[in-house]
Amino acid sequence: LVHSEQGHLTLTGTPEDYQLDLTSKISGQQIPTGHWTIAAQGNQQAVTLTKLRTELLKGTVAATGHVSWHPQLVGQLNLDVDQITVKDFWKEWPDRLRVSTQLAAKLEGDHFQIDQLDVTLPQTAAKLSVTGEGRLAGDNTRLENLTLTWQDLQWPLVGKKPLATSKTGRVNASGTPQNYRVDLAAQLAGAQVPKSQLTLAR
Repeated sequence: LVHSEQGHLTLTGTPEDYQLDLTSKISGQQIPTGHWTIAAQGNQQAVTLTKLRTELLKGTVAATGHVSWHPQLVGQLNLDVDQITVKDFWKEWPDRLRVSTQLAAKLEGDHFQIDQLDVTLPQTAAKLSVTGEGRLAGDNTRLENLTLTWQDLQWPLVGKKPLATSKTGRVNASGTPQNYRVDLAAQLAGAQVPKSQLTLAR
């Protein structure tokens, strides 16, 4: 599943205070080929990711984070994805279009919180942002609130004559899988779409 042609691993310290440094070229069935650099430190209760960087999908990915599992699972992740392509997974994706993402999220027990999730297409003006929090607990899973906003979207994603555009929009969601509420408000226009303000609630 995972293959490494070459690499270097350094592990020092004790189980109560260790440091790890890894550099390697990694590939796999579900992992695009890339050069990875990872630095971490931890003990038997927690690990801190001080550096993760890889060049893959014609872009770069960097991350830092922290995970502890005693007395309960607590995690924090900061992720920065710079100008990758998703054409390997979506064959119709435009050749020169790239994706950049910034994520800041936390997990404490079964409670999650998304402080920032921004997705941009640097070759366009499009931007999507997500914030929210909720609980992942089987039958008791609940979304306290989630807000998705966007600006300058169009379809197709690139081109001077889009079929549809949305200058701005917002979706708010909350509730459980069995009893949820969704509110949507968006500006729509396009060659085959009359200019309008769309509002929906469920």
